[in-house]
Amino acid sequence: MILAKHQEEQLVSRLQRVLSVTAYGKPALMSFLRNRLSMERTSPRLTVTNVFSARDGGGLMCQFVVSGAPAGSHPFVAPITQLSFDRLHPIASEVASYAKRREDRASFPRLESNRAPCSN
Repeated sequence: MILAKHQEEQLVSRLQRVLSVTAYGKPALMSFLRNRLSMERTSPRLTVTNVFSARDGGGLMCQFVVSGAPAGSHPFVAPITQLSFDRLHPIASEVASYAKRREDRASFPRLESNRAPCSN
């Protein structure tokens, strides 16, 4: 596990205290949002309105709204690893550290056995 359960809960609690915080989407998220909202190739601000744990190794998730989105647009949910926070914000370094650990974990190949199952 990347963070102990209580550490992840503490991070969620700290993030919830600074809501509504502004963030920016990483390229994959921005591509999805541009497609979904038929937006120009700009980088709109995302206002994070909720943070929660996806549990079972799913990591932290953020609910957010997109500035400049068409009226009536619904909030979106994405992994916190797909968001960047202003480096000057007090919580930014902690979130970046968490995201890096999640990304590092995802880049490790899983070892699988090539052995055939044993039969008695």
